[in-house]
Amino acid sequence: MNTTVKALVLGVFTAVVIALSMLAIDLQTDMTPSDRVELGSDLPDRFYQLLLTEELIAQGEVIELFYSEGEQSVKEGGSILTNRRLIAYAQGPDGRIASWQIPNNDIAKIEMSRQGDAENLSVYRVGTADDAWIELWLPHEHGDGERFAAAVQAKIAN
Repeated sequence: MNTTVKALVLGVFTAVVIALSMLAIDLQTDMTPSDRVELGSDLPDRFYQLLLTEELIAQGEVIELFYSEGEQSVKEGGSILTNRRLIAYAQGPDGRIASWQIPNNDIAKIEMSRQGDAENLSVYRVGTADDAWIELWLPHEHGDGERFAAAVQAKIAN
């Protein structure tokens, strides 16, 4: 092969490798949950569909706020506030997802049981009038956990 052809082949190969690397980074970012509390309207449709498939939410249920504790997938655990209920969920070692929920009309109290920091999530306990509780693990940074807790608190007034 002459030098021009070698340079052309090397250039095409380099361009393909760069394009594939960018696609891989895009796909990885696309599948990784945010480390922030998200508005339901900003939640990627694939996450909404996954939550439907896993039966964490019902068809037609509107997600108001969403947070995933997961590093690789939203299935790993999280908190969801919908127009109907508050949901906390976690994936067990067997891959099954357990969930706990309180209908919005039954939310009677919310309290912080552990203040988070830059490296640790804040923990909130949300309870009903008959003392059933669920825990929400929410990020402290950027006021996200406080914003989620305030939205839950607002459900008590309604």
